[in-house]
Amino acid sequence: MLAWGELEGKSEYTLGTYRLGTGEFWHPTKYVSDSQTSYSTPDGLSRLEAEDDAATNMLGDGWRMPTRDELTELAEKCEWQWVANADSTGYRVTGPNGNSIFLPTTGICSGRRHLLAGAEGYYWSSDAITYLLDVAFALRFTPRIINHDNYKETPRSNGCAVRAVKE
Repeated sequence: MLAWGELEGKSEYTLGTYRLGTGEFWHPTKYVSDSQTSYSTPDGLSRLEAEDDAATNMLGDGWRMPTRDELTELAEKCEWQWVANADSTGYRVTGPNGNSIFLPTTGICSGRRHLLAGAEGYYWSSDAITYLLDVAFALRFTPRIINHDNYKETPRSNGCAVRAVKE
């Protein structure tokens, strides 16, 4: 589990431990749109740069975190089959080309707690929300819902899973 734009997991997921913020609500230090100038200095960035992309840093060139549009495509154009057995719970996601991936119910980290593991999945996109501070887009799913927007106000300081894609 990683906070959005961070490269390593940690024991506490809070604004005070978030590396791309000042520790105060609505004060990110990077990925700030022009419409958010009253709280932080805008940089016009809304998509993770390679230096802040966990997939790129862990797996190398050509790997990256998926965009919001790619998560939308995954949610809307693929077949999702719920899997629940003694080993794991999650979805087998099969694309139009027949290739599939498994997305486990990873839960989400907030503060010192790992919540909803085995019940819900939360996967980061590489896109910040430009009309709100301190949040980024994530794919959220449960056994009953699959929605790239359902939990779109995911605080950047929370810990979510990363599913890398290759260019």
